Order: sequence, then structure tokens, then C-alpha cells
Amino acid sequence: MQPRVVVKYRDAALLLSGWLEGENLLVNKAAVVDVPLAKGRVILFGFGVQQRAQPHATFKLLFNALYYGSTPPP
Repeated sequence: MQPRVVVKYRDAALLLSGWLEGENLLVNKAAVVDVPLAKGRVILFGFGVQQRAQPHATFKLLFNALYYGSTPPP
């Protein structure tokens, strides 16, 4: 089974507020990737889900990845 892109960055206008350096490098690239490995999976995030400054909703992504990572690939 091949790696699967779960979430991609938008194709334009990523910045909603504040500042963003290197926006052109993120446009239309993978943000979350599911990679099968041996009897489980590896979930790769392109942003810091564990950072203090991240919204609380990103913690759900981290804990779901820990749970989902132990499930066998189809």
C-alpha cells in the first residue's frame, strides 16, 4: 500500500491573519500523510500539532493519530 495524502494545503491564499513566510512553498502540498509501515501506520503532520500556541482542535489530530497509527493497514 502506498502513502496517502489525507489533508492538503489550499491552492491559494493560505494566510488568514498574522504573517506567513514561504507561503508559495506550502501551496497545494500535503499537510497530513498516512504511511503504512509493517503492522501499523505512521501519520506525518506538516505542522506542529503539539505546540502550545496551536488551537485546541489540533490536539484531537495528535491523539487520533496515536490511536489510528496502531491499526493495521487494509
